[in-house]
Amino acid sequence: MLYILGYIFLLAPTEGGSPLVSFAFMAAVFAIMYFFMIRPQQKKMKDQKNFLEELVKGDKVVTNGGIHGKIAKVEDNTLLLELDSATKIRVEKSFISVDFSKMLANKKP
Repeated sequence: MLYILGYIFLLAPTEGGSPLVSFAFMAAVFAIMYFFMIRPQQKKMKDQKNFLEELVKGDKVVTNGGIHGKIAKVEDNTLLLELDSATKIRVEKSFISVDFSKMLANKKP
């Protein structure tokens, strides 16, 4: 991506050109950066926020550290994960990476 932007800057008008052309060029570069870098990141953050809000008791999840468990209790910013019948841990909601129960539901024929 940086090579493309470098090439575009080489094509920019040199001194003596119209300031309007330079402004249009910079606006085009900003538009390209917005649609290829900023907007997808915002969409990804929105999807992650919606995913974390939809977690409910009984969902099987995987944490960022690779721990598999079933949600025993949902609180504001934390979850109580049941790893075994006698083992429970409390983790931050932001630490959850995958809803395993939805993955299993999608794989069933």
